Amino acid sequence: MTTATLSLYYQCSEKLPRTPVKFHYIFNLRDLSRVYEGLMLSTTDQIKTKAGLVRLWRNECLRVFSDRLISDTDRILVGDTVI
Repeated sequence: MTTATLSLYYQCSEKLPRTPVKFHYIFNLRDLSRVYEGLMLSTTDQIKTKAGLVRLWRNECLRVFSDRLISDTDRILVGDTVI
């Protein structure tokens, strides 16, 4: 899971550069901590299987990395990377 999260972070940093129109496309290590914070806030009552944990991880990654994106092509790029 850590390897996949780092891979997503590096791909977002590489493929989604900051431009004058997309000035808020800044990815840093805080984004990684936000993903893991969301995972750590879950309880064992909510996550009972490995598939549930992976689904939660995917949701957190999309929440952290995809919410700030403004174009559909950028969202598709991040969504395809997470899947």
